[in-house]
Amino acid sequence: MKIKTINSIIVNNPVPIESGTSGRYPLFIDDGFLVFRVSGNRDEHISFGLLARVFPENYETIRPHEHVIYEKLAIKKQDILVDRMSNKPVCLLFHPKEEITRLIKRGFDLGKRITHYTYENHLYEYVICDRSDWVHELTMLLHDIPQMVIADGHHRTAAYFSHRQENEDFGLFSALMSLDQVSVRSYHRKINLPGSVIVHFRTHLGEHYDVSPASEQHIRYLTKYGQPDDQSILVYHQQKWNRLDPKKPTSKIRSGSADLLHQFEQHFFQPFCQMSDLNFNQYLEYISGSEIEMDNLHLDNTEFLFVFPAVDPKFLWDASLRGEIMPAKSTWIEPRMLTDIIQVPHDYE
Repeated sequence: MKIKTINSIIVNNPVPIESGTSGRYPLFIDDGFLVFRVSGNRDEHISFGLLARVFPENYETIRPHEHVIYEKLAIKKQDILVDRMSNKPVCLLFHPKEEITRLIKRGFDLGKRITHYTYENHLYEYVICDRSDWVHELTMLLHDIPQMVIADGHHRTAAYFSHRQENEDFGLFSALMSLDQVSVRSYHRKINLPGSVIVHFRTHLGEHYDVSPASEQHIRYLTKYGQPDDQSILVYHQQKWNRLDPKKPTSKIRSGSADLLHQFEQHFFQPFCQMSDLNFNQYLEYISGSEIEMDNLHLDNTEFLFVFPAVDPKFLWDASLRGEIMPAKSTWIEPRMLTDIIQVPHDYE
C-alpha cells in the first residue's frame, strides 16, 4: 500500500499558536508528515495519529466494517466532483505495531506545531515533522502495512474508489491510527412513530423481547461506555428505562459484536415497518453516545430511544478482515476527526 506525505494544505487556525498565526493560510511541505495528538479529559486518554495520502491497490486493502447508506453515498460522490479539496480525513486503523506508534509519538515531539483546536473537551494538536531520518524510517514501516480497516469515513472511502475508476487518483486523505489508540462506541437508534401505531409497536416489542426495568448503574454505564452485559438492549420511552432481552434470537449473540443491532433492524423493526406500511428510514434517527444528555433527556410520547452495547475493537478488526460487514451506523470512533481544520487540495502537484 502506498502511503505518501502531503505536499500542501490549507490550515484553519482559530487560535494563535506559538508564532502568533491565526486564520486561514496555505502551507507547503517539502518532505514531512503531519502528526496529531488528541488529549481527553483524563491524562491517560491520549491518542496519536498521522495525516497522509493513501493509495490503496484495491478494495481488499482497506476494509469496511459497516454498510453505507446509499443516499449519503450519492451525496459524497457529488461532493468529490464539485469540491477542489478534502476537508476531513478518513480515519483508517492499522493493527498495533509498537515501532510505528513509537515513531509517531517521537515525530510529534520533534515536530513544529501548526495549529491546535479544542472540540468536545478534547484538545487536538497538529505538527509537521520533516526530519529526514524519521520520515524515511516511518515510510518504510508504513509500506509494510498489508491492510487497514475504516474506522470513520465509509461513505467518503466508497466515493473515492468510485471516482478513481474514471479519474485521476489524487489519493485518499486519511488519518492513520493504531487500533489500540481509539475507543469504539455505539450508535443508537431513536424511533419516532405515528401515534396510530404506538400500541401495535409496543405489542410487537413484547412479542420479540422480554421487557424488564433497567438499573440506574446499567443505564449510565451503557450510555457512556458500553454495557457490562452485552446480551441486552435498553429502551427509553415515556420517561422510563427498560431492558430488552431477545426471546428468540435467530442466532447466537456474539460478545462484543453488533448482533443485537442487526437482529433489531432486520428481524424486528424492518418487518414491523413493512406490516404497518411505513418507510423504515423515515422514522429512524441515528444517535451517538455523545448526543445523549442523560440529565436532560426529553422525548415525545411517540418517541423511543434504543441503546445498544458497544462493539469490541478486536471484534471490529477481526470481523472486517474476514469480510463481515455490520449494519450502517453501528459504531462511532473516539477520537473523532475534525472537519475544516486541515484541508488538502486535490490538485496538490
